[in-house]
Amino acid sequence: MGRIRGHRAATLAVLMAAFLFSASFVSPAIGGPSLRSVARTAKKALRTAKKANRTAKKALRNSGPPGIVSVDQKDVPAAPNDFAEFDVKCPGGTRAVGIGMGLGALEPVFFASYGSGALGSAFNPSTSQVFTGDMYVECVEGFPATVSSTRRLTRTAALRERNRREQEMLALH
Repeated sequence: MGRIRGHRAATLAVLMAAFLFSASFVSPAIGGPSLRSVARTAKKALRTAKKANRTAKKALRNSGPPGIVSVDQKDVPAAPNDFAEFDVKCPGGTRAVGIGMGLGALEPVFFASYGSGALGSAFNPSTSQVFTGDMYVECVEGFPATVSSTRRLTRTAALRERNRREQEMLALH
């Protein structure tokens, strides 16, 4: 019984091969595609699909949440009736999008980001004691230059504005 099934399978395989072989000649004769053109088209489709997979994998590797880097400048002293001046720069390829302060007894005067960093100033109203302050900047990788949660200035304009505000503060005290 096992031999009969084996013969049937072999006979069926030979008949299928014969059918496919004859169809490869008949199909082009009646206007259909040849096996060679079908194989060429399939090979081209496979090459296109592999290229699309490589592109998709590369996009996945490069996507994802942007890298966030925290940069700080700590314990900046301010002499009595003077200013603690902060200048925090973001690492290359990142942009400043947020500013935080730890001023203690210091009074905030000016804080602004300028793209690749941030400037700040705080006044020490004490007449006898030195106080220190901290400034924290959140920098984001690959962030568009035109989008930010903080005021956007050039570094030169930020320095000019900081100096103007410091002069105003001195005039008040």
